[in-house]
Amino acid sequence: MTKEYDIVVMGAGHNGLVAACYLAKAGKKVLVVERNKWAGGGVVTQELTVPGFRHDQHSISHVCLAANPMMTEDELGLLGKFDLNYNFLDIPSITLFPDGSHLCLYKDIEKTCESIAKFSARDAETYRKHANFGKKVVPMFLQGMYSPPAPMGAFLSMLDQSQEGRDLFQMMTRSPLDILNYMYESDQVKIHFMKPVAQLLQMPDDMGTGLCMLMIPGLMHTYGIPKPVGGSGRLTDALIRCFEHYGGEVVMESQVDKVITKHGRALGLQTQDGQLHTAKDAVLAAIHPKRLDRFIDGLDEDLLRRANRVKSSPFNILTAH
Repeated sequence: MTKEYDIVVMGAGHNGLVAACYLAKAGKKVLVVERNKWAGGGVVTQELTVPGFRHDQHSISHVCLAANPMMTEDELGLLGKFDLNYNFLDIPSITLFPDGSHLCLYKDIEKTCESIAKFSARDAETYRKHANFGKKVVPMFLQGMYSPPAPMGAFLSMLDQSQEGRDLFQMMTRSPLDILNYMYESDQVKIHFMKPVAQLLQMPDDMGTGLCMLMIPGLMHTYGIPKPVGGSGRLTDALIRCFEHYGGEVVMESQVDKVITKHGRALGLQTQDGQLHTAKDAVLAAIHPKRLDRFIDGLDEDLLRRANRVKSSPFNILTAH
């Protein structure tokens, strides 16, 4: 059986749902196909232990989402029409040490500096400058996060026009641990600020990832740490309500077998139960780079080689919320 749509989306993770919502709101006929019994991917809250206790299985706070025009301008109406609410915590993170001491990360920079000063007055002053510089360059981060980024050559050329830009480029080439060791003297302070790096699944000594040491405080002190009321999965719930409001269709428990292609163009999705969902305009899919050839035939060999060179994180995280 074949059904035709303007757009078909493989996977009901939050990225696929966001794209589907914008397209449906624009008037497109959109289908989302999901293999699980639930939508949201890693943005899901479920009763996993006993009735009445809901657990976030992966995502717990939506730091990068807070600055997105989808939220700041409520472009999809998730906040105004579809019942999504956030709490912005004054103290989003605390590190407890074996000797009973603790270090608090506040949304307010000065309060954070007061907490750091208990371990090192010098580190508190360093962080004050560091965090304010992070806030200053937030617009640069946002340009690459929510719109197509500038070509790498042009971006590096822009950075080379000022000492500030050259300092940023140096951070880009270094590891978070290297930067922390250079900037701070207290081990407790270094440990505290290494936590969000690990939560991004980055090793402390991964070269070329140091810029997160600016992005994290820049975003956090500008927009805060938003936690959805009722659990992370409330974002998914709001996206589903928005999508269906604009006429979108979601099919659950339907495993995609292949992305159908012809003459280098994606034409639709074929599921394991024999359903064929064709798309007049586009097929959207969040496929792991190393599994592209599992779902798509006839890809360029050079593309596959580059996809297989993608480096996965060497460790996993287990958290309970």
